[in-house]
Amino acid sequence: MNDKKIARLVCNRKATGSNWSNVYVLSRLAAGFVAVGSAVGVPFAAASAPEGAPLAATWGGAEVHGGTAEQRSVARDVAAHLTGKPFVMDVDTLRTVCAGVRERLARPEVKCSLIFSNAGQAHYLVEVPVEAVTPAQTPPEAFDSADPVLPEFLVKLHDRFNETYQSNLSALNTKHYAVRGGRVYFGVPALDQISVEAAKAVPANTDAIRKVLVHGNNPEQRALAAFLIGWSAHPEDTLKQSLAAFHDPEETVRNNYSMMAAIIAPSLSEPFQQQLATYWCEGVARPVFTDRSKALLGLSRIQPKLRRTLPGQCKDTIAVIGRETALAEIRHMAEAIISTP
Repeated sequence: MNDKKIARLVCNRKATGSNWSNVYVLSRLAAGFVAVGSAVGVPFAAASAPEGAPLAATWGGAEVHGGTAEQRSVARDVAAHLTGKPFVMDVDTLRTVCAGVRERLARPEVKCSLIFSNAGQAHYLVEVPVEAVTPAQTPPEAFDSADPVLPEFLVKLHDRFNETYQSNLSALNTKHYAVRGGRVYFGVPALDQISVEAAKAVPANTDAIRKVLVHGNNPEQRALAAFLIGWSAHPEDTLKQSLAAFHDPEETVRNNYSMMAAIIAPSLSEPFQQQLATYWCEGVARPVFTDRSKALLGLSRIQPKLRRTLPGQCKDTIAVIGRETALAEIRHMAEAIISTP
């Protein structure tokens, strides 16, 4: 399969569920390599780029999370030969680099991914597992009735949002996110119009959202429920009743939940912002890019006085992430948290 055909295959794959991420999974390839894309700090779900559209112009530095400082340095060295070169979607090269990282570290469980930054660069993402540093991820609690599901019209509303989002990528900026009158605003008229519709349709389904998040067996449904929290009748109460989603076994669910909590964080009460900060400090300690990036976004949006009182270990981890990241978006969030006046 030639590079152009691979690129089209990766770009046009219809992903399932909502993945509000600075990283969204596009295509799962052999040998444990996952091709992903990125618009750091903004929601994104499933790629459907025009055929032949470039994924990135050049290779940026490798983005490495987890492991020891020495292991992260080794991983960056293995992928360093890509930096500065024109980006080509060459799956064989990507697999070879991943194999090289695993061999050098003697860690076959290392995860390798590909992300794209807002600066138009591709970055090789390496995640090195570490010993558990947060509570074990647990499946949703058993429910004493049929598996709860959300109405089909909410699924369609979500799909419309995704399609509109994809055509407005360049206009999105987390600084424009706001919550006013029970509506989540993104600073993009087309998306904000859908938000108005969601504000009318979602509140009546608040109980279903909570039940799906807490008891649902379907991870796609749980991810959708997390996406809808910002429009629920009482977002803070809904978050409080579903905090276990921070430890959901599915990365997409955790990602959506933490992302929506981060978006609406400025509108939440100070005590609850402080409670969320504890979960987000757990998130920055995990060697998973989506967990870390959403945690950084959340911590950057809570009240300044709460950022100033974050635990020392949390601040130290954020400082390391900020120093080592190859992504300007991640570095800026880390620096904003650490340097809060």
